[in-house]
Amino acid sequence: MKLKKSFSFTDKNQIWRLLISKTDKIIIETRNTETKEAFFHCYNFLTEKKIFKDLQLEEKYWLGIEAVDNDIIYFHHFAKPNMPEHKGIFAYDINEEKIIWQNSDLVFLTIYENKIYAFKRKFEGQDVYILDNLTGEITKVLGSDLNKVNEILNIVQFNEDYSQYKYPEKYNNNSNYKISEIINSEIK
Repeated sequence: MKLKKSFSFTDKNQIWRLLISKTDKIIIETRNTETKEAFFHCYNFLTEKKIFKDLQLEEKYWLGIEAVDNDIIYFHHFAKPNMPEHKGIFAYDINEEKIIWQNSDLVFLTIYENKIYAFKRKFEGQDVYILDNLTGEITKVLGSDLNKVNEILNIVQFNEDYSQYKYPEKYNNNSNYKISEIINSEIK
């Protein structure tokens, strides 16, 4: 049996993160740690057709991806460089190739049923909001009702399908004869 390559990507920068959307888009985040620049690339995973390559946003490095849903990438900034605390949300439409909304005051929590759940830190605690995923408009204020937030987070986590995830496994010649056979036939 020959293994068939299904997708190939090369770049001079370090591949930082790979995400595959429910609409078969692969989003590749690459970073140049010397020049402190992040680049984003998007391809149709099935056809390998490039949608965009080397996308850079206004902030060149201190940003990341929160989620990808319905062909929208939800990005975040960091509250301070070199600190992991996220701040702000901005939504980038893959098909239109543009930012469609942003909110610099809120922090992304999750997305569920086309609604963004986000929060704003207060001196003590936080207030939670529901935003329209296409406009960023606040549609409901949950305030500090953590029971409702935890209920949504549990639903999201329960509904997430991890069955197709492949994690690294320790391999040795004795662990799986069929794998050894395939590898040996490929390297000859």
